[in-house]
Amino acid sequence: MSIVIHNTRLFETNAEKIRQLMILQEAVSEINLSRVLDNRILDILNKSALKIAGADRVLVYFWTSKRIDVSSRMAAKCSSRIERPMMG
Repeated sequence: MSIVIHNTRLFETNAEKIRQLMILQEAVSEINLSRVLDNRILDILNKSALKIAGADRVLVYFWTSKRIDVSSRMAAKCSSRIERPMMG
């Protein structure tokens, strides 16, 4: 019985990984079709992050050695509370 449970968990894990990879593949295809590097790429990134995480909001950090740029659907509300990146 434990083998059946283990196999079921493996199947579910693999199915989730495949779902995430399909979302990433779709995002890369959309980016490759976009001839202009503008906010469309950021929109694709946000949409894909929302799908993969199953979330209703996304917050993207662009970190450089000099400053942090925040892109979000709620950036105006959040940017004043963001002082430094979580990692780095």
